[in-house]
Amino acid sequence: MIAKALADNGFFDATHSLRLNADEETEITSTKQLEELIKREKEDITSDVDLRKKFNAIEKLLNKNVSVRTFSSFISDHEDILPALVNVANFKEQVWKSYFVKHRNAFKNLVTKIRDVAERKKEIEEAARQERTAWQEVIDIFNDRFFCSV
Repeated sequence: MIAKALADNGFFDATHSLRLNADEETEITSTKQLEELIKREKEDITSDVDLRKKFNAIEKLLNKNVSVRTFSSFISDHEDILPALVNVANFKEQVWKSYFVKHRNAFKNLVTKIRDVAERKKEIEEAARQERTAWQEVIDIFNDRFFCSV
């Protein structure tokens, strides 16, 4: 999947390379070289039964649907957010905070409108309460003046 994406985008054709830092530093300069490395790593995983099961389960989940593949691709392009995903609740909070900071004026405008609406609601409720009181007085006067027996 990664090798295909890089090949489709002409990564190696543009003379870019991948540098992997593991036990030893490896530079990959072609799609074929990357595919061979991935194949070797998969073979290492498949020789361990437990690791193979875990890998297959993860690979199945990652390729399950378009949304997950898109997310996987996004994570591949933005590996710097992986540490933040350890605590998803905190990550969500940070995303919301950054959104509010970025759109501070819109947020302030929204808060102002909410407060204005709350104040107007109080005014309407008070006017309705007073109107009810006035009507109740009219009804009481009517009932005092006229006696209706059924």
